[in-house]
Amino acid sequence: MEVLKRSQNPSATQRLIGSAAIVIDAFEAADSHGSGSEEQSWEGFAFKKEVHDFQKQLLERALRDAGGLVSKASRLLGFKHHQSVISLLNTRHQELLKTRSVARKRRRHSLETRN
Repeated sequence: MEVLKRSQNPSATQRLIGSAAIVIDAFEAADSHGSGSEEQSWEGFAFKKEVHDFQKQLLERALRDAGGLVSKASRLLGFKHHQSVISLLNTRHQELLKTRSVARKRRRHSLETRN
């Protein structure tokens, strides 16, 4: 904290204010979703839809952070094989296919035998 008080750099203050605004927005969003003392209504709630939506958000974030690389996104999500993410994209979240990078075909080097 002392370093911030003595800082002559205006960008440090701007970053701190920006971070505070993000935290305040997050708290306001949580309050607007009924996280306070009010009881939430179960009307219209569908567990499968909520899980699907949350899964989409996580996949979208991982693909964004991985620059569209499925193998890197799968590691971020804790999958051992990238095929798990590809399967999710191809079956449940086809709308996210556009966020992945173009799949490249690997070159296969043929082994030549010399006579």
